[in-house]
Amino acid sequence: MNPVRNDKMTKQEIDTISKYAAPHKDRWHYLDFRDGKHDGQYMEWKYLNFTEGDMAGYIIYYALDPEHKTALGSGWLVARVLLGGKFYGGAVKIPMDKIQFDTHTASVKMGNAELNEKTPHNYSITGSVADVSWNLEYLQSTPTIDAYSDRNFGILSWEKVSWMVKMPRARVTGTISINGAPIQLNALGYSDTNWGEALPFSTRWEWAQFNDENISVVFGAMYRWGRLYKTYAYAEINHDVVDFDGKTFKILEREWGTEAITGIKMPTKTRFEMKKGPYTLDCAYAPVRMDTISMKISPLLPRPCVAEQISRFTGTLKKNGKIVHSFSGHGFSEYSTKTWKKTAVTF
Repeated sequence: MNPVRNDKMTKQEIDTISKYAAPHKDRWHYLDFRDGKHDGQYMEWKYLNFTEGDMAGYIIYYALDPEHKTALGSGWLVARVLLGGKFYGGAVKIPMDKIQFDTHTASVKMGNAELNEKTPHNYSITGSVADVSWNLEYLQSTPTIDAYSDRNFGILSWEKVSWMVKMPRARVTGTISINGAPIQLNALGYSDTNWGEALPFSTRWEWAQFNDENISVVFGAMYRWGRLYKTYAYAEINHDVVDFDGKTFKILEREWGTEAITGIKMPTKTRFEMKKGPYTLDCAYAPVRMDTISMKISPLLPRPCVAEQISRFTGTLKKNGKIVHSFSGHGFSEYSTKTWKKTAVTF
């Protein structure tokens, strides 16, 4: 007797096959750029964050100059958690010989830390930095956004960078431990990835991201020759993704101040508006805690730096002039600039 065959494949089976069917866009890309021309300017990272109640945190797996053409060649692991008004974690340098990239998927091992792409919609991440350790699962719940690919925001023709928002919103479960004390999470999260070759001192950007149970918002602004060049904003609500028109970008409010530790001038509050068809996004954010990370290129040049921020968000999404959702809570932002000052972390 022939066994009865079920031709309907499970989602798990489909995911397992698709994991290895073709290289994924969120894979590690550095082999695509390894041509001996500008390998020393290559950079790539996977960024993940989470929020639950008054806790917010982010984890970043960095790779700079994987071919070791410059003194910057290394990996970096960054983890920060804000809890009860206190900031935990830090950054650690990982030698390139302690890093194993999967050029087919997003998976990577950095020393004792790991990002494992279990399926195309499910990451598990483990690791520890300073007083923070993690063992987390990210399960994607909104569609991936391919923000831009091989775009030139620099001053030389070969500079090309890409940005993909892999998981605009994800369910994050598992354990965060602070000073050895475990905290069980059932949080909202986000992940994205950036890669490409660029001169660090010629590229500037701003970025912001917020999630709650009903809306996912992500914003990016790129500068070229010191001037605002391109803006991006997306909102996912009720399973629809709104891709806002960058030409409608308008800063409604901007407050400035100096960062407490470094004294670097940067925005202390940003409020912007963008539109698309019947939709209007009005979003404001103000940093609560931050780390400023810089890159030492030359003693003759200021250091390119980026402030990695946990911020407080408020905003509304309107449709045909009527509010369809109001939001507030912890989110995340970045602001890049240049400085001669010392920063918390220097690559």
